[in-house]
Amino acid sequence: MKKTSILLVLALLALGAASPAYAQAAAGGNPPASLRLIRLGAAEGETAEEAEAEEGQEGEEEELEEAEGEEEGEEEGAAHSRRHGSARHGHASPRLTSLALTHASLRALRRRHPRVSSVSFVFTLTAAAKTAAVLQTRSRAAGHAGWRTISQITLTGKRGANVVHLSAHATLPAGYARLTLTPTHGAKRTIAFSVA
Repeated sequence: MKKTSILLVLALLALGAASPAYAQAAAGGNPPASLRLIRLGAAEGETAEEAEAEEGQEGEEEELEEAEGEEEGEEEGAAHSRRHGSARHGHASPRLTSLALTHASLRALRRRHPRVSSVSFVFTLTAAAKTAAVLQTRSRAAGHAGWRTISQITLTGKRGANVVHLSAHATLPAGYARLTLTPTHGAKRTIAFSVA
């Protein structure tokens, strides 16, 4: 475009130089109107090319910004997927419910001097988990009441209903007792009962 404009100006200058009007205007130091228009057109052509170049540069900058925005969006989406994927594959804390003594255990505890082995209980877990079971009796020493541990075991609870029998041969004293179960990473549950 620029080379074509220059060639056109040179051709018109050659033609105009042969005309008397051009010679007269050149002697007065004032180029003819046709030459001024040609020069203006050439300047305008150069300005248009510069404008096109600037527009092209702006277009490239906009495309770059859009690409960066898409890349950031993809990174955020990947982070979001990782977070949700971890939550989906994570393990919920086990929940222990329905803790109670069995009917056989309740009958045995009504007899005098029952043994720890007569204590059996049931419970339910929402997920398999190791569970600590602690059997304690109410005691009084030096005028202060407290709890004394009689039996303590760790069992492997399965998901769903579980039945457990204690195996210690110690005798349970008359009074009150309590049984506490605590699953790993879960909340503990306690039941209290009386011993004849």
